[in-house]
Amino acid sequence: MNFIDKIEIGFLNLWIFTVLSFIIPTIGRLIYGSKTKKTIEKPELLPKEKITYYCWIIIQLILYVYSIFIPIIFDSITFYIGLIIFLIGNTINLCGNYNFNTTEQDQMVKKGMYKISRNPEYFSFFLIYLSMGLLCKSIIVIVISILHLILYQFVTNYEERMCIKKWGNEYLIYKNNTAKNFWFILF
Repeated sequence: MNFIDKIEIGFLNLWIFTVLSFIIPTIGRLIYGSKTKKTIEKPELLPKEKITYYCWIIIQLILYVYSIFIPIIFDSITFYIGLIIFLIGNTINLCGNYNFNTTEQDQMVKKGMYKISRNPEYFSFFLIYLSMGLLCKSIIVIVISILHLILYQFVTNYEERMCIKKWGNEYLIYKNNTAKNFWFILF
């Protein structure tokens, strides 16, 4: 792993995986159709939530820009481990996206990936970002992926307040019976 990354603009840089992480779910939504859930009245973001939310967005933007300058390192076992984790992350993302978009608009999503995680899509991006750190052997990218994981724990608190407001006790029961991430990360 590198503490200081080799910086260069090139065709075989990490940006390829950044683009793929957006293209793959987009193709999935085109295949099975995408429905935007009916918006619900959103509660006001608390001051700490605003700060957390903006930090979460900023670190993702930093990763996307940073990925332009970091070459992928192919001659390493971390490349293959990263590739496997990237595929797992995208599979979780596609499945979660499918479950979300094929649930009726007035129904709470509790099927498929949502049976074992309340936030499969957020968690999938943690795996994708972690894989990107392994693909280029970058401690900086791995730290960004861990920051993403930590910050989205707080971002989802806001979303869970919206869900409680809309679905009440049904959501509270679901919340008590379903891990926030997956069984192995029970924040």
